[in-house]
Amino acid sequence: MIDLRPAWLEAEGRVRRSTDGAVTSWRYLTKAEGLSLIVTQADAHADLDERLCFSNHRETNVLLEGAVRLTDEAGSAVSDLTAGSLWTCGPQTPHRLEVRTGSRVLNIHDPALKQAAPSLTIDRQDGLGFVLTRHLVGSGDNVKFEADGFWLALLVCSGQAAGDSRTA
Repeated sequence: MIDLRPAWLEAEGRVRRSTDGAVTSWRYLTKAEGLSLIVTQADAHADLDERLCFSNHRETNVLLEGAVRLTDEAGSAVSDLTAGSLWTCGPQTPHRLEVRTGSRVLNIHDPALKQAAPSLTIDRQDGLGFVLTRHLVGSGDNVKFEADGFWLALLVCSGQAAGDSRTA
């Protein structure tokens, strides 16, 4: 079991800030954990404009907060996204991300890089090689997550989870 908290990420040097302070990246799961994917959270300030294209992996993102404009530069499709939106780009897909308001994005890269709806799901039928589900849990709710034959990663985006063990 892997249990990572923001304070531990800071202490281990897994929180990176761009030199201009526009982006903070929280690196929850990296290649070091031995998984086939990477999970990060990116916090970006307004007026950020990034052109991206990853050569060897699929990128899947959930916009947790804020508003962004996504442009598929290969097909010129433009989407204005708000909190709760999900987008995915395959390898060799050039795209542009324009942050309209401060945003928080959950990023999943698969395979791992070398270096508010009730639920939002990607499942094996999507052909992405992983399952992603978003759950909204109320204060005091007792929730049990189980995995049968695969890794399970949970990211608490606000509030806190009970328990204090890092690994078991």
